[in-house]
Amino acid sequence: MNALGLPQQEKQIEKRLQREFGKQWAEFLAEAERRCNDDMTHDVYALKNQNLTFSLLVNAAERRELHALAFSLLDSTSEPSTGVLDVGCENGFLTCLMALRWPNVQVIGFDKSKPAVECGRELASKLKLQNVTFHIGEIDKIAQSFSGRGRSFDLITTITVLHDGGFLPSREKSQRGNSEIFTPLAGLQTSAAFPAIASLLGHSGGRWFSWNAALAQRCFRRGAKLWILWALG
Repeated sequence: MNALGLPQQEKQIEKRLQREFGKQWAEFLAEAERRCNDDMTHDVYALKNQNLTFSLLVNAAERRELHALAFSLLDSTSEPSTGVLDVGCENGFLTCLMALRWPNVQVIGFDKSKPAVECGRELASKLKLQNVTFHIGEIDKIAQSFSGRGRSFDLITTITVLHDGGFLPSREKSQRGNSEIFTPLAGLQTSAAFPAIASLLGHSGGRWFSWNAALAQRCFRRGAKLWILWALG
């Protein structure tokens, strides 16, 4: 964040959003709230990714803890040998962090949102990264984008995109206090995303990390503290 000239403290982030992007920030919050109520009429990611600075500030305000914890877990894994595929990369924040973490590894971000991918490319350029590229496409057709080129990946990440994109329509639920816990594996195995993504895992030792919001399915909502991480391969 420092390298990008962005504030670190939550209050500073909020003040900058209100000062520089007041109308845009209010529109985003209203749209995010409608999304939480299952109103998917508008594309919240197109709104969020109108420009890179706003997109990164929203990340910092809304998903800071998620990104920090997700990257801390990825940071502890061994260096991938055949490349990284970040599915649902959005503005490329975590994609670029992984490229910085593993400078000798080719990292690819993949997302259906053109404005998000454009932000990712701009971020990679600002960070002068040579080992990251971005592609636009639908998740259920992702195998067609890469398998024809003989590509496979040692590490694939899906950070919130499976719940957010509606790829987990069937969920097993249990209750723990006031928290609702989702068990995503059963739903994923019956969805179109599972074979498409799994086909791109390296045959030996491939890893698939998925991070799925337990309390904030398909929406941005601060205060969601419980997350589920699971891996295949």
